[in-house]
Amino acid sequence: MDKMKSRGGTGGGVKCSASVKMAAALAVLAIALVGIACCPMDASDADDGTISVKTWEELRSACGNAGATVKLSDNITDNSDSPAIEIANNLTIDLNGKKIDRQRGEEGKPMGRLFTISNYPDVTISNGTLAGGHEENGGCILIQGGRLTCDNVVFEGNYANGAGGAIYADPSTEDGCGFYMENGGKFLNNTSKGDGGAIGSSGHLRNHIEKVEFEGNKSISGRGGAVYLCGEKPFTMYCTFKNNSAVNGGAFCFEGGWEMTLLEGNRYEGNSASENGGAMAVYDSPMFTMLESIFIGNTAKLDGGAIFSQNTCLQVFSDDIDVKANQFKDNKADKSGGAIRISGQNGMLSSLLSCITFEGNQAGDEGGALYANDGTDIELEDAVFTGNHAAKNGGAILVGEKENSITINGTIKASDNTADGAGPNVYFAADSKFIAGNFLNGDGCSIGVVLENQERDFTSGFGDIPSNDPAKTFKSDDPNYYVAADPDTKEAKTFKSGSGGDMSGGNTLLIVGGVIAVLAIVGIAVYAVKIRKP
Repeated sequence: MDKMKSRGGTGGGVKCSASVKMAAALAVLAIALVGIACCPMDASDADDGTISVKTWEELRSACGNAGATVKLSDNITDNSDSPAIEIANNLTIDLNGKKIDRQRGEEGKPMGRLFTISNYPDVTISNGTLAGGHEENGGCILIQGGRLTCDNVVFEGNYANGAGGAIYADPSTEDGCGFYMENGGKFLNNTSKGDGGAIGSSGHLRNHIEKVEFEGNKSISGRGGAVYLCGEKPFTMYCTFKNNSAVNGGAFCFEGGWEMTLLEGNRYEGNSASENGGAMAVYDSPMFTMLESIFIGNTAKLDGGAIFSQNTCLQVFSDDIDVKANQFKDNKADKSGGAIRISGQNGMLSSLLSCITFEGNQAGDEGGALYANDGTDIELEDAVFTGNHAAKNGGAILVGEKENSITINGTIKASDNTADGAGPNVYFAADSKFIAGNFLNGDGCSIGVVLENQERDFTSGFGDIPSNDPAKTFKSDDPNYYVAADPDTKEAKTFKSGSGGDMSGGNTLLIVGGVIAVLAIVGIAVYAVKIRKP
């Protein structure tokens, strides 16, 4: 019996010990559950490593985690005096459809940028809005070394006292540094006092901007109402620039650079410049290339209603020569070059304008569609000029003084262009050179051309006529008739006034037996030059 009691007691003791352990385990579990309930996951607690934030200070803290993904769970507004958030490590910020607003994006409000990127990280920001930043340069984001990629981000109402109303990138020698705007996004109503109402940058940067809309951005006293790039290697595709403004380059300004610059499939509409280049101004670039671009309703108070190009090899063309994909319509310059003014090239390659339509452009002075001067060489190929107007000379084209030349190839058509002065279609000033290829006009009508008295030849001298001699001189006894050389027989032929088109300006292009001849009247002499068959 004692043994049984003893064994029973011992047994009872074992049962008691198990109960205590179970109770203790349940207590620990309960404490853990309470802890989880009281402390919801944030920062690094999420299974995928995403840090969820909903305040400005939480965002600042989260951005210090190298390699992290930060996700907004709510809109963030901050109008405190706290400095910009520094990003010095690789980071991804998912705005999650939300907005960060510092509420300072106006002149006179306190400084307060959103982000400063330094130490060469890779930073990606996506899917939301960044607004209300205000700083000296880069009102919203300053890049001081690093690569910023923005995917479907809206930059709205940011302000810079200097350059880059929304983004400014400092010069950098690190390859791959710059900004990449891809897969949509918008820059709306950003402002800078200096260059680049929305984006400003300089130095050795690689910038790629694709499928982005720029609207209502402004450079108050600088260049590039939406974008200013200097010395970079930009690649801009399928973007829309609308109602932006600046002193020069209402939407876009590029300066310098030694690698080919490419802009493709962009649309520029309703932009304005208080000086030159209603949509775009380009300076000192050895190769500036645009494919399939559209310019509509842009205006400049001085020259180049759509484009002002200076000391630049400007290349405008299309991959498909049968499609006039480059369009310049209803642009206006108060002075010269209703659509384009090209000024000087410093001995660089000729500018090329190909597969291009000029329609309804106006110049308050000369060159309703195109004005070239100061040592400019232009190749014009497969172009249409219709309904352009100049208040003075050159309803469609004016080639100015100082040894300019224009080479015409392919099919050029002109109709309904007008000038209040001379040359309803083309006007060549003294010392300019006309190098002609095939030039057609509708159903075979000629094109009115005026050439000032020139000391040297104005053609390239196709056929037997050398380029350094004036063309053969022919005279007609009847003042109602004009003379040109038959390209086949090389003999003089006479044409009645008006039969070859409008002769009122004194000069014209004539079609002779299906082949073009250029006619220039200097005093009483008529200079006729053979031009190759179309």
